[in-house]
Amino acid sequence: MLSKEQLRDRLKSQAWLPEVTADSLGDQPVETIYWLVEWLENKDKKLSANAAAALIHVVKQSPPLSEKIFDELKSRFWDKADKLSNAANDWNGQSNRNNGFLFSITILREMRDERATSVLTRLLKCKNDEVAASAVNALAALKAPQGTEPLIHTLLERTAQDRKWRFLRPALIGGVIALIVGFIWLTGFKNIGGMAWGIGQGMVALWALNRWTHFLKNSVEALQVIQDPKAIGALALCARDPRLRKDAVKALHPLMDQLNQEKFVALTPEQMEALTELLDHEDAVFQSALIRGLAVIGDEQAVEALESFAQNSRHAEALRNQAAAVLPALRDQVARRAEARTLMRAPTEEAEAETLMRAPDPQPEIPNEQLLRAEN
Repeated sequence: MLSKEQLRDRLKSQAWLPEVTADSLGDQPVETIYWLVEWLENKDKKLSANAAAALIHVVKQSPPLSEKIFDELKSRFWDKADKLSNAANDWNGQSNRNNGFLFSITILREMRDERATSVLTRLLKCKNDEVAASAVNALAALKAPQGTEPLIHTLLERTAQDRKWRFLRPALIGGVIALIVGFIWLTGFKNIGGMAWGIGQGMVALWALNRWTHFLKNSVEALQVIQDPKAIGALALCARDPRLRKDAVKALHPLMDQLNQEKFVALTPEQMEALTELLDHEDAVFQSALIRGLAVIGDEQAVEALESFAQNSRHAEALRNQAAAVLPALRDQVARRAEARTLMRAPTEEAEAETLMRAPDPQPEIPNEQLLRAEN
């Protein structure tokens, strides 16, 4: 039996590494898997890619060895996902470690079971946007229902954070450019190294902003593949972002036709407002689908939006007639929901107190002669 080091050297010299099979692992499969997993983050990119390809072959061919691969990947990468989240800036600079994480997600996707979904939903929280975006892509490929709600929740969190920083982006980019120009002006092109450093820092800042957007775009595209009506609210909010609008509308379109009373989706007021804003979309086919969807899940805001739409001559007559036709049923539906909420609402303390203090109903008075009547 070869030592670990001897096995490592033999594996590196093997031409079959990219085409490895379960049988070709020989009599030391566990040790071989150990080295293949370690090489996922090797600085030699070709070796890393070959090791990933080899592990994928084994995952597909041997369930017992797939378990061993999962355990090795878990201890080396996924158990450290929380640390990755809490130290994103440090980890983003460690490209080998980052690549190893990305390869591990590719292998995980091929396992196609609940274990994979569980790990991928954890990785959605990763603050390393490249890793999180890769986890989104893997979930979309698996089309796992268990991953839909965590993906929607994470997307809502990210879009909320993105809105906070959206207005600061131009100032940040302008500030970086101003610093570079000012530095060049002050040094008069004498400090080439400093100029290169300043330009590099500016590029890093722009790159970081693009990676954040990359996660959002991947999430919207993933929801387009998964096609779960629960994503309607999140997608409506994403449609407000010019960077995401096209993909969000593309994902929303088929979901509108899926809606019915069995697939009712309750939206927050902000989400419903964002959805009704899309009535002004330039695509008439999407507008028609949106009207059908609002006829099912619409609330008071939707009623007002459709009333305004039906009276607006800017829109096509057929669409205005469609909106007017669904309004009577939608008004009745909204009224019934409001009535149901009123009936289900808990009684107020004042009403409860009034009930407790209410005097009993007076008993009818019985005549004395009836009380004293002798028995026959």
